[in-house]
Amino acid sequence: MSCDSDKGQVKKERANRIFPYDRSIELKMISIYTLYSEKDRRLYAAAEALKLGYGGISYISGVLGCDKKTILRGILELNHPE
Repeated sequence: MSCDSDKGQVKKERANRIFPYDRSIELKMISIYTLYSEKDRRLYAAAEALKLGYGGISYISGVLGCDKKTILRGILELNHPE
């Protein structure tokens, strides 16, 4: 395990990818994600990606199995909720 000193967040490396969340948390995220409507999924994925900062979109896309463009659209909707 390595520590990201900028964010104070513990990250684990598996197969050359960075995983900020434990697998048990990822599974809970997936369970919640599947209960939401399409729009709610998009907004949830966007909010999670924004929390993580750099690399968050790719990471959340991989965890939730959604397209990166979907997350980007969610971010746009979060920033402009009209």
